[in-house]
Amino acid sequence: GADAKRLIGLTTRSRRLLGEYAAAWGDPFALVPCGTLDVLFTEVGVEEYRAAVAAQVAAGLEACMVSGDEARAREPLLSDDVIAARWCPSDAKLIPYELVYAFARQASALGATISTWSPVSKILVAGDRVQGVETPRGSVRTGQVVIATNAWAPDLAGAVGVELPIVPRHGQILVTAPAPPALRFTANLLTPDTVTYGYWRTMPDGQVVMGGGGFGSPPVDRYRVDLDPGLLGGMVRAVSRATPALAALPAVRAWAGTMAFTPDMAPIVGPLARPAGLSVAAGFCGSGMPFSAAVGEGMAAILAGRREPVSFAGVSPARFAL
Repeated sequence: GADAKRLIGLTTRSRRLLGEYAAAWGDPFALVPCGTLDVLFTEVGVEEYRAAVAAQVAAGLEACMVSGDEARAREPLLSDDVIAARWCPSDAKLIPYELVYAFARQASALGATISTWSPVSKILVAGDRVQGVETPRGSVRTGQVVIATNAWAPDLAGAVGVELPIVPRHGQILVTAPAPPALRFTANLLTPDTVTYGYWRTMPDGQVVMGGGGFGSPPVDRYRVDLDPGLLGGMVRAVSRATPALAALPAVRAWAGTMAFTPDMAPIVGPLARPAGLSVAAGFCGSGMPFSAAVGEGMAAILAGRREPVSFAGVSPARFAL
């Protein structure tokens, strides 16, 4: 219950904010309130997910467990191999990179300066207080710094004496040619061993995007993003098993990326105990988008000396004694 409550407040706040942003900005990131089905192939794990859903409902999320037949009534492309699913009607899908550009445009319009190709090489600290950052283009003097570099966050934090418990792991993404049978909802594959994970959805242009990763796999070299044929193959087989109509679609491209995981599978967000002025927003465990708007809003409030609209207590660095 506690785990559900600490994250659901952020996700529901983000969902509301994204709807407001889409309306105000002309929906540049194609927000579609489609709902999500998390599907299961075996009875193993069903009771575990049923308990998790009960905790989510208790925390205020609209969700429920449904049978395989009920899932197929909602999404006819699902096969008979799906025996149960978690249904969340309030979930939505969007185009992630378009959301990032939309945030950047709005921030710039409000006076923010965005410096690309300017990696922070060092956080400047004096007297146990942040003084600024160093970059190849010079130093920036400031009393407030947020480390939002996800898998790269431990490097910057470690250099000022803070050991962030963040582990990098790779995810794989594959995009198909446009598919005539469009999925009504976003689908997620749940596996009881927590080693693999996958999602797939139809985008506005008809292409199917599927992604996944080996979340129980060893840490990786963050700068190497080679495709993993084993992970990609397993993901494609699972998607094809759940939705056979997509099995024959040609793949048009695939890539890998680096994600950041924490020991309790929740992000680390908020001010650090020391040095003063240093905050973190990292470790999003492969699913940062559902938290993005609320985390940004809350961090902005903290930097301005206000209380965050949704409490960061459940994701605070303090839970790791940081």
